[in-house]
Amino acid sequence: MNKCKKEILDEISDLFVQYGIKSVTMDEISRTLGMSKKTLYCIFNSREGLVEQAIQHLYEKYSKITFDLYNSKMNSIQIMLELHKCNLESLKKINPSFEFDLRKYHTNLYNRIKADKIVMFKNLFKQNITKGKEEGLYRENIDEEIIARLFIASMDSFYTTDHFSTDDLYSENVVTQVFLYHLHGIASIKGIEYLNTNLNLLKASK
Repeated sequence: MNKCKKEILDEISDLFVQYGIKSVTMDEISRTLGMSKKTLYCIFNSREGLVEQAIQHLYEKYSKITFDLYNSKMNSIQIMLELHKCNLESLKKINPSFEFDLRKYHTNLYNRIKADKIVMFKNLFKQNITKGKEEGLYRENIDEEIIARLFIASMDSFYTTDHFSTDDLYSENVVTQVFLYHLHGIASIKGIEYLNTNLNLLKASK
């Protein structure tokens, strides 16, 4: 079976997301891909190299979706709603073991990707706030830099605090409440009116 590198990384990353990283063996990956372990090791050299490339590939796919949304012609709040919808759909597919395994057994990779995501989201949040202020959907007196940093800090603490359980972190209701809390904090009266009439956009695809 001939598969390009992208297809191989797609299938491997799907396995990790669905079952966690540590529990997926090279034998299982080999069976899923329909290729020998010898061929796998020729492509990736080691399991560690395979994990790193699969996770990097997953992050790059997510980043492209995020950038495409932020650079679309939608208004600032619609962009945030669509991004949140994508996050809700992702939550349904992710095994909680995935992030735990990444953080515990691949710490350097986890920290590098986390740092990259912080830079990316900070810049995109600032861009979104500037856009929203120009559209009259966000309050004029908010500071893009401070609010972007605050939102990133609040999301980071959300995943590290003892006040939320693992189940909470993967709960559509909890994650949506945190998201709406942020939007209500920065939206103008016009923005809140738009938000309230477009909450149906939060419904994840079945």
